[in-house]
Amino acid sequence: MRCYLWIFFLLMFIGAAWSRPAEASKLKKMVREARKSSSSNNKSSQRRSRASRTNYGARAVCPNRYYFSDCDRSGLGALTPGVLVLFAPWTLPMAFTKTLQRPIFWYASHPYAADSRSALIFAPTPSPEDQPPPQTKPPSNGVRSSPPRKSVAVQAMMDGYYGPFDAMYGAGAQLRLQTPTVIELDTRWIYLRENLSTPVTAIRGQNHVTIRFAHDEQVQFRTGIGSRHYIVEGEHILGFDGFYGIEIFLGQPFRLALELHLGNLGQALTGQGRGELGIFMGPLEIYGGLDYLRIGSEGLGLVFSGLRLWL
Repeated sequence: MRCYLWIFFLLMFIGAAWSRPAEASKLKKMVREARKSSSSNNKSSQRRSRASRTNYGARAVCPNRYYFSDCDRSGLGALTPGVLVLFAPWTLPMAFTKTLQRPIFWYASHPYAADSRSALIFAPTPSPEDQPPPQTKPPSNGVRSSPPRKSVAVQAMMDGYYGPFDAMYGAGAQLRLQTPTVIELDTRWIYLRENLSTPVTAIRGQNHVTIRFAHDEQVQFRTGIGSRHYIVEGEHILGFDGFYGIEIFLGQPFRLALELHLGNLGQALTGQGRGELGIFMGPLEIYGGLDYLRIGSEGLGLVFSGLRLWL
């Protein structure tokens, strides 16, 4: 296993070393995308909306809006599949993991500690077969053979970033707080430096309030909202960020995590995808993966690796 880790880090180092200086600053291009004025887009959308309102009567499925019985109900029927598909990323995981049937949980001291199958420990579901005989008494000291558990968990991370195609490198830090409820808080900040004749630096940041809406022993689904920050040469651009994430504990000692983000920075639509694979050595996790951020028409792909401590 250590051999694979050394090979992984060596490939990332070679990719960073072979990166060629970019002709123009990618970090500055992304800032220009976020600063673009949306006035022209607003004017075109207003013209389209006026045209749609003018021709609405000719195209409407239900011309007589005062008598619903005279309307064509096929339009409402066609809407139902779309609603189901829209909410499927939330409803299907809840049904699959049976989250509502297991509301009581704790956090393991760290993933795969003792007999735990992941970072969560659930209260056993009582059944008549599991009940002790009436004459049996529990131990006087109240000690039960179960993995160490806690009601609050914290994850602290530090990682390094490489942009093989954009002559870029950087460092980041992240903190995640898991409360006794399914509500979580997290923050991530990344410092990037672009290797040009005149170096350009930038800071990316994200803050979220998330809800773990579906979970079991091996899979956890989270969704939430928060803020996105982009700072280049003293200019701070603020935006909104929506979050959807999946954590899969594949079995000791592996963990797979996927994240999807959608929001804005200034006037630009922003999307981000992030995937990582981690290997545990007790409470310490060594991980690596890919991160891709797109601001408007400009994209930035990064390779990263780091250490995560489960507290």
